[in-house]
Amino acid sequence: MKKMLRVDMTNLTAKLEDLPEEYSGLGGRGLTSTIINREVPPTCEPLSPHNKLVIAPGLLSGTGAPCSGRLSVGGKSPLTGGIKESNVGGTASEKLAHLGIAAIIVEGQPNNEAFSCLTITKDAYSLEHAGELVGLGNYAACERLHNKHGEKACIISIGQAGEMRLAGASVAVTDMEGLPNRYAGRGGMGAVMGSKGLKAIVIDDSGAHPRQPKDKEGFAKTARALSKGLREGKGFFEQLRTLGTPGGIPNFNAFGTLPTRNFAAGCYEHADKIQGAAIVALAKQRGAKMHGCTASCPIRCSITFHDKDHKFLVGGLEYETVAMLGSNLLVDDVDAIARMNRLLNDCGLDTIETGAALGVVMESGYIKFGDSESAIELIQEVAKGTIRGRMIGSGAVITGKLLGVKRVPAVKGQAIPAHHPQSNKIVGVTYCTSPMGADHTAGIMYDNTIHNPEGKVEKSRDMQIQMGYIDSLGMCMFSSRGLPGYNDYITALLTALHGTPYTEADLIALGKRVLRTEHEFNERAGFTQAHDRLPEFMTEVKIKPHDLVFDVPYEEVDKLQEGL
Repeated sequence: MKKMLRVDMTNLTAKLEDLPEEYSGLGGRGLTSTIINREVPPTCEPLSPHNKLVIAPGLLSGTGAPCSGRLSVGGKSPLTGGIKESNVGGTASEKLAHLGIAAIIVEGQPNNEAFSCLTITKDAYSLEHAGELVGLGNYAACERLHNKHGEKACIISIGQAGEMRLAGASVAVTDMEGLPNRYAGRGGMGAVMGSKGLKAIVIDDSGAHPRQPKDKEGFAKTARALSKGLREGKGFFEQLRTLGTPGGIPNFNAFGTLPTRNFAAGCYEHADKIQGAAIVALAKQRGAKMHGCTASCPIRCSITFHDKDHKFLVGGLEYETVAMLGSNLLVDDVDAIARMNRLLNDCGLDTIETGAALGVVMESGYIKFGDSESAIELIQEVAKGTIRGRMIGSGAVITGKLLGVKRVPAVKGQAIPAHHPQSNKIVGVTYCTSPMGADHTAGIMYDNTIHNPEGKVEKSRDMQIQMGYIDSLGMCMFSSRGLPGYNDYITALLTALHGTPYTEADLIALGKRVLRTEHEFNERAGFTQAHDRLPEFMTEVKIKPHDLVFDVPYEEVDKLQEGL
């Protein structure tokens, strides 16, 4: 992949450029963050013409390597005011890689409120008026685009929340069935896409071919071995294959990391009703099945979920969504959670950010904890553009300010995900120090020393470095968890792909480079160590079941960057 597609939304032009030599060896998050750091003024308004939306496949995307189809979507976040990369599955990453496109850079802003649609094929790149797509949710918009461009095309789109530039807006990507079931949810990248006047991107790789490794036999052999390890792995991998990501709920509940009642506790008395076993049993009863978020995934941990009438609702009822819309709101009805999930997917809002915002609404007493019907009604107001809908669509922090709520679970303006940092102190350090704001995928690990604050900074640093290179490769984070020799597989794949030796030290160097780049942008944007803090209530008020607070000394937290 040696080309970049630069899309000028002011003049409505798209042109292919050579990938600069300085970007060589970068892909995915590494490339999106580097371009943002080089080309975006760090103090600019995130929804202004000066910000850019950068979309990039990973270094291994398009090769057929197992779990290599993740896509990075980057920009300056309207939630945090800092750099952001949001990671998503679907078919876009592989199709862009097949076309030889290392990045799409969307810049500028239309001179009016009109929205456009970008179409990318093997031989052409064009922008046209979005017309009747404007005002549609993701599902209806994608259906119309598939009718026009064919079912095999991949579509990247925004819903009404993105059109309204709401800070919690997500970017949808279609899956192998052509449905907008995969979401780059975190950080408000949908709002950035909306600010560019870009409703959708259609990617048709007809006539293009998968990337060809220099050592085809060596690459295929390593890919088969890695796939076998992921497909047959026990423990964590077996849990993912059979119960999906909500399969972890019993353990999280026991650890005290399951967010409950707006993070007032870490355990939920009805956790058994929303755990993976209960969800999968109900899903299978209604004819649904497990599937992968990308075509190259042998783990297949996503749970397709249908309603009581066996009508399709969502293509991935995931842990973060189940916890933030379930235990966090004291909702134990899986059907209600799935309905909220579907509505948020369609209007294009992050389920984590909106789940946190709804928790804040319930904390205020405006609606009661456990009242899923009122929560559903509130979500339905987003697409209508009401003040209440725009409030929750703007995220947890804005919602808290408007309602006068003090307990707002957020760091750097972004809602804390579904791993309570008072019980998992490693992820607490990550929430504090990640350039992304509170983001579990930036570096998460569980250990058994939940009462001991020692060593958490070092473990968080190691995980953040690992995620820096995992996201740059286009690999799924789950593929790296507990598989013996994982880095050996990755370096062998990279060596066979490029024909030059690649070592574990190279991976670590890449991860560190990505983090340094992101911290550099944030520092120039005005961030200091004073921003690397959890909400005060998390350091002062103990939570059940283990009576814990986040007690890793901040003087230790502040040393994390020294190892980069």
